[in-house]
Formats: sequence, C-alpha cells, structure tokens
Amino acid sequence: MRVLDSIRRMTDVTGSAGRTQQYFTDRGHTFGGTLGQGMEGTVYDLGGDVVGKVWYRRGPEDLAVLQQFYAELATHPSPIRFPEILEVGEFDGRSATVERKLTGTTLRARLQAGTATIEQGRECVLEVLAVLREIPAGAAARRLPVVDEARPLWPTAAYEDNGNAGTWSRSLHALVERRVELFGDQLRAAVTDFDAKLARILAGVRRLPETPLRVVHGDLVPDNILVDEACRPLAVLDWGFLSTAGDPAFEAALAAGLFDMYGAGARESEAELFAGIQDSAGYPPELMHLYRAVYAVVTSNVYDSEGQDGHFAWCVASLERDDIVAAL
Repeated sequence: MRVLDSIRRMTDVTGSAGRTQQYFTDRGHTFGGTLGQGMEGTVYDLGGDVVGKVWYRRGPEDLAVLQQFYAELATHPSPIRFPEILEVGEFDGRSATVERKLTGTTLRARLQAGTATIEQGRECVLEVLAVLREIPAGAAARRLPVVDEARPLWPTAAYEDNGNAGTWSRSLHALVERRVELFGDQLRAAVTDFDAKLARILAGVRRLPETPLRVVHGDLVPDNILVDEACRPLAVLDWGFLSTAGDPAFEAALAAGLFDMYGAGARESEAELFAGIQDSAGYPPELMHLYRAVYAVVTSNVYDSEGQDGHFAWCVASLERDDIVAAL
C-alpha cells in the first residue's frame, strides 16, 4: 500500500473519532482527544502516562516487530527516551497501539515559536545523531518494513533477493532497484539524465564498505524530536517509516537534508548541519551526498504515487543539485 493511500486512511481515521474513542475507552483508558499526527499514524491522549496510536497502514504483525524493536532499544542505556508499545490491537480494519507517553515539546514547535534558535536546533540534532550511532542494531531492526513496502529492507526467509547475502550494501541496492521499477518513468521525465545518474548511484551503493550496523530512524525531522526548555533532546518519536539497521552515516545525511527541507534558508541550514556532522563524525562528504541521492530515489513518490506533490519536487531538485551530482 502506498503512502498516498496511508494519507487517505489518515482522513478516515480522523473522521471516525467516535469509533476510535470507543475502542480505547472499552479497554479502560480515558480518551482525551488527538495529540498529533505523524507519518505512521494519529496519536491520542489516554490520560496518565500512556497514549494511543491508530496506524494508517501497519498491520498487527508489523507492529509486533516494532514492539520488539523498541524492546531492543530499551536494552541499551541512553540519555534519550524511545517509545514503548504496551498493547497491540485492531478495530475496523485498523491497527492500534497503547504506548508509554513521552514528555517534552517537539523541536519543530520550539523553533516555530522562537523559543529555540536555529543553532540550538542544529546542536540538538547533532546530539541525537551522536546517541543513535552508539546503539547497535538488533535482529528486530532488520525485520522492520520500510517506506510503503510490506517487506523489510533486509532479506528474510519470506523475501529472498537473488545475490543479496544480507549486507547493508546489497539490501540498499535492492531497495533502490525496486523503487525505480515502480517510479522510474516519472523520475526519467523529471530528472536530467536520470539513467546515467541512477547507474552511478547504484555503482556507489555497490562499493559501500561494510560498517558496524546501528539503529537508523530514517525520518529525523524536528517534529520527531522532543526537547526540554533548554532545547536538549528528551525523546525520539515516530519510528517506522524508514527505520532499519544500517550505516549511521545514512541517518546523518538524511537528518542534514530534512532539518529544514522547505525553508527559505534550507541550503544554509543544511550546510551548517553538514559541517557539524563532519566535525563530530567525520563521514566523507561524497558518502553523505550518495545517501542523499539514494533517499531521493527511494522516497520520491512515497507521499504521492503520481509525483504531483512537493516532496517529489524536492527529490527531483536533490538529484539535480551540483554538489550531489558531482559526488556521484
């Protein structure tokens, strides 16, 4: 199911608040209304220290894996909190979870309110990246489905890829190929010399060295980071969109680009965060630009299968950027 369908289901979920309220109250929770919406679902206040979430596209089996993934995260000491799924259920064809409530204010809200500076925001993202690159990825991280696919990024007994021996490089290469099979014609119509760029992207992915696998959030936007009054990170929310086991440089490359995707100073903010990542982690610029190109191909149509939205345009612009093209 494509994420465009997920957005349609978002409307269905928010349009049936009565059934949602009944589902949670029947289980003994106090329904307090909507707290927010993310890529993966709508979150509801259930009182006390728990929240409810109704998912747009994940089934109970997917959420059982996510629950196991959160349990893996909890085994590693961290100054940042992560979600914890307490219950997994289903109603009206939708999956629902009850999760531990995480406190704080989103970094996005602080930036928009002017109670945090752009510099503080960048430092906050760098701190989160430093924490995540120290957390080894376990077996459940490999079993998480990514973007709008039913299958995990990594091969499993149910999804074996010819030639994929279960490495980061080969798993990522197979994902790019699957996305191009679906949406390559739209990208060819919008991106200059797309096939030549794609060949260089795939060649770069094939050359990726194996690296110790770390947990990857994959959508580390300011909306998914909770902070305290001093803009220090407290928690990371909304895992599941592109969460997996992978190279922490992949996470860093995406975080730099996603920090201020559509803002007037997006390129300047990205460059500053990119420089901070270079200072703290030392990832080669060419590697980070390669990962940005991979992200552009993989997610180009994830919000709109017809490629008529702003995210598709942003991905096309990424594949036309001089610095990214030169790195390829």
